[in-house]
Amino acid sequence: MTTAAERPTKKESKIQEEDRYKFVLEEARTVLPGLQALFGFQLITVFNPKFDKMLPFDQQAYWVALILITLSMCLLMTPAAYDRQTKCHHDPKHFERVATVLITCALFPFMLAMSIDAYIVTREMFHSESMALGTGLTLLTIFGVLWYGFPLYMNANHNFDKHKH
Repeated sequence: MTTAAERPTKKESKIQEEDRYKFVLEEARTVLPGLQALFGFQLITVFNPKFDKMLPFDQQAYWVALILITLSMCLLMTPAAYDRQTKCHHDPKHFERVATVLITCALFPFMLAMSIDAYIVTREMFHSESMALGTGLTLLTIFGVLWYGFPLYMNANHNFDKHKH
């Protein structure tokens, strides 16, 4: 239990909200260049002569991965567009919730795209459907556990610990 002296003042609380507001925008901006670089590589690959020699299924899977990365970039860029158009500086908590949902959602198509790309690359390198499928599913599982399962687990334990005190 916190005492009155330990609670932040209204001014301190407002500063913390503004910091969190800026932090969530920076978080999206930090991830975006990596996605954009990957998107650039995705676009270049189609013009590689070896792309035409890939199986039609792999070419279609590659297209799906390209669309997923585009969707992920769109979701990551939305908080900045939302901020600019709604001028939600007056309600940083609302903006933080919206941006958190968008960033969290952006990770899902990104993890799918990365797993599909790993599948395609493994299949091209080793000419093994089972190895490619194993690689793609393993990475999908790792991404899912680290990006969704782990935060949910930690959040549940953190909330549980808060109720114990």
